[in-house]
Amino acid sequence: MLRGGVWTASALALVAGVAYLRGHGSERTDLSTFAGEPHGLDSATAVVRGAAAWEPAAWMQLAVLILVAAPVACVGLALLHYVRRRDWVFVAACAVVLAGLGAGMAGLID
Repeated sequence: MLRGGVWTASALALVAGVAYLRGHGSERTDLSTFAGEPHGLDSATAVVRGAAAWEPAAWMQLAVLILVAAPVACVGLALLHYVRRRDWVFVAACAVVLAGLGAGMAGLID
């Protein structure tokens, strides 16, 4: 699953990057000030909505979301596997890792 997520995200980022550069490659960028993400790319819902509208920037952001979600999904599946096997030591370990990942993504820890 992890390998598939990384390959999927990489392929998606490559295709979306090429499409983005075809449309915006000649634009000048002002790097003197930090502007942050545009409004349509600042949440997962907005990224999915933009990807559904075939926007290359949203597809690149979707690739990043897939890249982040792959290890979380692996740990989640491992947790389910160990619950089915009733291996409570590994269930606890997976739960701690998932809690750490969740807290990190929620901004509770650095």
